[in-house]
Amino acid sequence: MSEEEFGRDFTEDPKRAWEGSARRRSRAANFDEFIKWWNNSSVMYCPGAKVVHQETIDGRDYVAVQIETASPSGNNKEIRTNTWIKEGVYWRRHVAFKITNQADQLFQEGRYNEALDKALLALQENPFSMPAYSIIVMSINRGGDTHQDNLRRVLAASGSDSTEVIRGDNIRTSGVVNTNLVKEIIRKMLLINPNDSSANQSALAFASDSILAKPFLIRLRGTAGYETALSNFCEKLKSEETLAILEGEGEIHRNLLLVELKALATLERWKDCRKLLNSPNVKTELLDLITTNDPKHSASITYRIGICALASDDSLFCQQVVEKGAVVASGQPPLESLVKVMKQPDPVSLARKGIAEYAKQQRAQ
Repeated sequence: MSEEEFGRDFTEDPKRAWEGSARRRSRAANFDEFIKWWNNSSVMYCPGAKVVHQETIDGRDYVAVQIETASPSGNNKEIRTNTWIKEGVYWRRHVAFKITNQADQLFQEGRYNEALDKALLALQENPFSMPAYSIIVMSINRGGDTHQDNLRRVLAASGSDSTEVIRGDNIRTSGVVNTNLVKEIIRKMLLINPNDSSANQSALAFASDSILAKPFLIRLRGTAGYETALSNFCEKLKSEETLAILEGEGEIHRNLLLVELKALATLERWKDCRKLLNSPNVKTELLDLITTNDPKHSASITYRIGICALASDDSLFCQQVVEKGAVVASGQPPLESLVKVMKQPDPVSLARKGIAEYAKQQRAQ
């Protein structure tokens, strides 16, 4: 495939873009529908694209096309990977949006085994689907069945013999999962497109330390998911290092407020914790972090916010945190543990003792 073949899709003239991409888009779409999409204010502009990977799978030719998108204002940059398949003499954009969206919805609801099944179906439809690979990796990390036979079949079919920088002993997981399997999936993502935002998010999240993670963070700087990446990166740092990095970031995004609060708490800087909690909109932003369809994840966030608030001698906010958590995570062990601490004769001291134990373990790593 030549760059001219797909470059026509990304001209500034919507008529030319339609004519250049009609064969590759949904057969049901017409130009009127296309122009409505083009003129929508949420459309991401594509300043350029290039072929980054080619494979023949089951006798069919596929290419991965890197697309760098940005909003009209130039913000929310993202590097994505589109799949094209050759049909006769033409190349057609190959998508599996419906199945991938279903997998993502199942993941958001905490139904990880079902999310894995749907993501595998998406990969069978679109072997270069980065969203599908990401859902598989994160579902495994959240405790989903690894479906090893199915996963290995899909990976083998798409040729995952890569020698990327991620190695089996460098993969960190939060549960008892097959780390070699996770390694293979991430290596496959990086093989397809080492610049893809989703691939780098996954690689950063699973890198075992900050040294291995830093190259992926650098690749993600300036992208829409940078704050999430920085949050995951800070989890691999000592508290002092975390605060130093956050100070250089300027305005703190909501995803990083809990990271900052936890770092201050592990350093026993209770006055600074209270100052942060009493800053404008901070408590509202922290409470918004609890809003998720995954009860286990919500309970974990609830505990972290609540225990830091309690240790900072802000029992009123801790109570608000518990009430918010109870709406989405009732009966989950982390939430029940937080409630148990609150009911003790000296909950502030007990919370601080628990955080001190955590800090001791962090320093020993």
